[in-house]
Amino acid sequence: MAVWLVRAGSAGEYEDKFISERRVYVTWSALDVDLSVFKLREDLQTELLSLYPDAKPRTLQNWSSQIWPFAQRMQVGDLIVLPLKTQPVVYIGKLFGDYQLAVNGPDPFFHWRAVEWIGEAIPRSNFSQDLLYSFGAFMTICRIQRNNAEERIRSMHRNGWQPESPRVS
Repeated sequence: MAVWLVRAGSAGEYEDKFISERRVYVTWSALDVDLSVFKLREDLQTELLSLYPDAKPRTLQNWSSQIWPFAQRMQVGDLIVLPLKTQPVVYIGKLFGDYQLAVNGPDPFFHWRAVEWIGEAIPRSNFSQDLLYSFGAFMTICRIQRNNAEERIRSMHRNGWQPESPRVS
């Protein structure tokens, strides 16, 4: 099982949709192609070039490194970390559905995965600083692997999302 960071817009504009619909989305505008048909990440990059011809090669490489795992690597049972931008809280979910394509959109909500929110509105202060740094990664979608993140988050879940360690006053 893996832990994945997924963001709900650069300013948190999609947070309510992600939370209320119990889904996480790839929110690249105009990306209305079936991501499941690509057998190699390079094939996805080629498609991205045709959709976004003005994008720089490094940008397309960065985008494909985020989009590819959403459709091809995330597994049912993996954990999703959704740090909110509009509040100092984090939502934690468990994927329970495979990659889905909504071919008719609306744009940019073509690609989604079903999630069960197992931790809702957990205060950021409950997480250790190293996990918060991982939650603050620059990417929109990425795997969080450092500092035994998966086991630590699962341990917090078992403990009712209490802070990882007692606070010193």
